[in-house]
Formats: sequence, C-alpha cells, structure tokens
Amino acid sequence: MCSWNATDILVMAATHEKGEFREVEAIKGDTQPGTVLVLKELTPPDGLTVRLADLAARFDPFSAAGYDAFEVAPPITEKDRIVVFLRRPGAAPEYSPRPDIPANIVGWQPAN
Repeated sequence: MCSWNATDILVMAATHEKGEFREVEAIKGDTQPGTVLVLKELTPPDGLTVRLADLAARFDPFSAAGYDAFEVAPPITEKDRIVVFLRRPGAAPEYSPRPDIPANIVGWQPAN
C-alpha cells in the first residue's frame, strides 16, 4: 500500500538538525533535490547508539517473524540514505483499510 498511497517516494539524507532530511533523489513525485523536509517521526530518541548500518546485521529473513522489529527510529548519519514513502500536504490516501477514520492531510504524512 505504501507505493500506492505515496505521492512522493524519496531518497533522503539526514541534515545537522534533528528530524530534518534533505532529498537526494526523487523516485516518484516532483520534489526537487536539495529540498529539506521535517520528518520528526524519524528522529531517534536521545541516547540511542546503534548505527543504521549495524542494524542490517539484525535482519534475519529466516527467523519466525522474518525480521527483528524496531520500536524507535535508529540514528541516521549524513552518510546514510533512507527511502521514504510520503503523501504531500493536503493529499488524501488513495486507499484506506479504515475509511471510517479520517486521514490526516496536514503536512507531509507517511503513505501507510
């Protein structure tokens, strides 16, 4: 559903400011490279020390769950890249499993 509801799929890099990310590349959408978005939900809590690159070792496709669940966002450095699936401000989701619950359309939203 993420790609279906996403108005923009972006490759992002962290900036010096917590919760701010700079677009490196647009996979879907017309956001310009260099655009900075505030995505506070991706800000790791203070004191978290596991690097994003080290988390790949925790991924186990053969475990019962298929992966280790992460409860909070890991630290992301300016060298790391993340891919985000977003809906632009004002864009309603194309599909919702719960149409009885109104979707938040204020600011950038996760696509799922």
